[in-house]
Amino acid sequence: MVERHTRRITAVCWKKTGCRDAVSDLVQETFLRAYRGLASLKDPNSFSSWLTGIAIRVCLEWFKSPARRQHQLSVVTERGQPVERPDDPETQPDQQVQRADEYANLYAVVDALPARLREMVLLFHLEGLSYKQIAEQLHVTTATVNARLVKARALMRRKLKATEPEEQP
Repeated sequence: MVERHTRRITAVCWKKTGCRDAVSDLVQETFLRAYRGLASLKDPNSFSSWLTGIAIRVCLEWFKSPARRQHQLSVVTERGQPVERPDDPETQPDQQVQRADEYANLYAVVDALPARLREMVLLFHLEGLSYKQIAEQLHVTTATVNARLVKARALMRRKLKATEPEEQP
């Protein structure tokens, strides 16, 4: 299982953190947690999305940890792709930290979604699967995939809006 999923989990960790130095540690931590929590996996057919969820939580914790300060900060582009830009004079460290905090908040909101909705979000937005591919993998219709994604996005918007700081007049 490790050999089959290592490349994908490495890509997830790289995409979420953009820090080459941290990726191998995050991948190892993901597989360690998966091994320890294997008994909690209720549906073996959802192993891939379950493992991806663990990787995302590991990355989220990394953003919050003091160990992160040991690694070079990265910038996350609007499309969610982490890109290391250490010598970009336009990007200030405080902007990098703010962007990392925004993405950490987003990952926390995704993690708080009900399992059925979270699975759809991860498969579509993280794995890049089409509605048809998700429907086939989960044995549901494409209409079900669409409905769950619409509901997940609405919940995420509400939760993100609730966490936004109020503007001072």
